[in-house]
Amino acid sequence: MREPYDAELYELTHRGNPGDVDFYRAACREARSVLELGSGYGRIAIALAEAGHDVVGIELDAGLLERARLNAAAASLDGTLEFIQGDMTSVNLGRRFDRVLIPHSGLYCLLEPEQVRAALRVARAHLTESGLLLLDGYAADDFHEESEPEDIPEDALEAVAQVETAGRRYSVFEKSRWDRERQLLWVTYVYTREPSGEERRFDLPQRYLLQHELRELLAEAGFDDVLMRGGFEGEPYDEDAEHLVVAASPAQSP
Repeated sequence: MREPYDAELYELTHRGNPGDVDFYRAACREARSVLELGSGYGRIAIALAEAGHDVVGIELDAGLLERARLNAAAASLDGTLEFIQGDMTSVNLGRRFDRVLIPHSGLYCLLEPEQVRAALRVARAHLTESGLLLLDGYAADDFHEESEPEDIPEDALEAVAQVETAGRRYSVFEKSRWDRERQLLWVTYVYTREPSGEERRFDLPQRYLLQHELRELLAEAGFDDVLMRGGFEGEPYDEDAEHLVVAASPAQSP
């Protein structure tokens, strides 16, 4: 069993997608309170608190939670910000928010369909009746339909980044193993220290969601008026889409 993903190395490697921070800022412009489920090291939550929103971030991983609090302490916040250790599938804060966010493929970190259902129920329970759920992930429909598992050699390493921390420099590589039937990707990140060649390996398993599946899960959790786009600037969700960007409103009681 490999060691848990080092939080500092995770932060240095996973920097989000171009345009995502601006998208969430714009989508939250009219909101006062924001809940982020799976807030990681605080990238989105801090940006929103800097813009004047009152933000609560929920994160299960203790290392990422510590990074988030350190990053928040160094930021200039015009709103309030609180990070709480908790599970997005079961947390109950006893209050409602104008926006609930699950950015950066956060739902894909839930490996069982029932976990996704639970997280969406949590999101619905924490939204005001006029609120909005916002989330994003990578686009998987075209990849799922058109590719074959043998298209992803399990031993193929792809260079993705170079990072440095505490005077140690690493080249970062990625490889994946795909179970198409279960929609699972087992992604491994290999950090090779220079010049010694010493390696650290971390796994990041994911279960991606298809558009029709997510739409059904949202309806089941009590959402309607679901808008799905293929990018952070309103691009259509089609075979060329790189992202699946979703906005959903709570279904209104009759």
